[in-house]
Amino acid sequence: MMEEDEYTFEEDLQSIKSIDLENADNFSKQLKKMVHKLKDNYHYPFDVNYAKNEYINCVKSLVVELKNHYQNFIDKKKLDKHNLCDDDEYEEFMKYLIENDDAYVVIKNTFRKKIVLLLDQKFKIKYSTWDNVECQNFIGKAYTYLIEEMHEALNSSFDGEIVFKKNKYHFKINSWYILEESYELGNLKVARNHYLELIGKNKKDPDAWLKYGIYLKKINDPERSLECCLESISLQNRHNLSLIYYGVLLMENDKHDEAEFFLKACVNFYPLKFENWMILYLFYAKINLSPEIDVTLKNAKDCIADENYKKMIFDDVIDEPFAWSTFQHHQQDQIHITITIFLLKLNLFMLADFALLKYLEQFGESISWIYFSAVSFYLQGKYSEALEKLQEAIIKHGKDYSIMSLMGHCLFKKNNLHEAIECYEFCNFIFDRPDDMHLVNLRLANCYVEFEQYKKAKKKFFDICKLTPTSASWLGLGSSCYHLGELIESEICLVEANLIDNCNPEIWGYLTLINISLDNYHEFLQCYRQTIKNNLDNNKLSKLIDEAIKNSNFQNTNIIYDYNDN
Repeated sequence: MMEEDEYTFEEDLQSIKSIDLENADNFSKQLKKMVHKLKDNYHYPFDVNYAKNEYINCVKSLVVELKNHYQNFIDKKKLDKHNLCDDDEYEEFMKYLIENDDAYVVIKNTFRKKIVLLLDQKFKIKYSTWDNVECQNFIGKAYTYLIEEMHEALNSSFDGEIVFKKNKYHFKINSWYILEESYELGNLKVARNHYLELIGKNKKDPDAWLKYGIYLKKINDPERSLECCLESISLQNRHNLSLIYYGVLLMENDKHDEAEFFLKACVNFYPLKFENWMILYLFYAKINLSPEIDVTLKNAKDCIADENYKKMIFDDVIDEPFAWSTFQHHQQDQIHITITIFLLKLNLFMLADFALLKYLEQFGESISWIYFSAVSFYLQGKYSEALEKLQEAIIKHGKDYSIMSLMGHCLFKKNNLHEAIECYEFCNFIFDRPDDMHLVNLRLANCYVEFEQYKKAKKKFFDICKLTPTSASWLGLGSSCYHLGELIESEICLVEANLIDNCNPEIWGYLTLINISLDNYHEFLQCYRQTIKNNLDNNKLSKLIDEAIKNSNFQNTNIIYDYNDN
């Protein structure tokens, strides 16, 4: 029997003929009976941001899913020890995913849907018109885009875990803090990778490009620093600090006409900022253009005397110095010293030294001039010259935190560790000192480690980790605990360090030693592989690992050396 909703063509035709088309209600009712009922389909989002968020959330969810599967895989391997090293671990894990409830297929299909959705919204291409070249270009472009978004999703996922831990502490441990620490400890590769990571996350942020340019200037790469400034200006053509920086870099290259154009643009765009007028004054003084010197200097003095001056400084972009300080030898009315500090923070040493010269001509060798001259020498790697100035400062002014901490850093750089310890210990005992003494205490603890005074080092690293925990401080505490035989405590510290920086070979190296001592074969193998992968260059630690492996009870150690050879 035919249902009420089903019609034959003849019945439809007869119904249409009998409908009073002038009666809208009758027509609507009949029309509803004729048309097919639509199913509730998936709501397709015609929005690239929504599709991107779906893709990112999918990546994060799949990471969690894969972590759970991998943990189950590891647990199974531990129970089945005779198969631990039969095949490549990656291939074993893939087999495990395929064999266990088709987890691999589910993950792949889920990911594929999100990729198709994102590509369809991101790249508007007529597929029917593709030729081979266009197809290949699209594949490369799409692949690069998907990988970049995946990396961003993964980085943000892991960053979230670390930020929660950092916020427990008194001082803010931001990206700049880690970058400055890496630079001061000589880990230039780590610092560079951190900056590239920041750029990757903030491609459209002019501040990020400028900060990378400032770092490149610090490591004597002015050409790439110029490129970063240009990128920053292209993103925001009135970005004050980028215009200043680009103008000064042009000035250093003797391109005076171009430099003047950018520096004058700063005072035109932002006429109330002291730094703009003062740098333009130094520029005219440098090229000896008399009429403009007096005008620009007067305007600079008027700006710094304004009650709104402090509201217009560049604190949102320029951080406080890490290896030197400003709280003892800086007076706001000394405009040449104020601009010197500003330029030193930007690593613009040529103009900073010229500002100090202009100050010397007017006021002579004050303690401020001596100290910031020493700072300039230190930042340029001229440690002997810096020490000479600091000795002058002690004779003229006496010892204080700023002078003795910088002296300790110079001695540390020259490997005079006994004298460096004396300076750093003085800084810890003096009353007038800042709350944040991270670099002073970190280097003091490293000196203790160098002389195998592990109990002293442990106490100092522990104090650092309570206030300003970084990868380096946790590593120092973990390594000190290891040398004192406190393996469990050492592992806790090293895991914490690894959460902050999972590419540090020394962290992996000490984790390798701990797992050898605890007879954890599988964990040892993983840690050792990461140690090799990240290129451990600490000879003392390498010898400890080699000796520990030779004295261990592990079997199949030839696999370890095969990995090393590869």
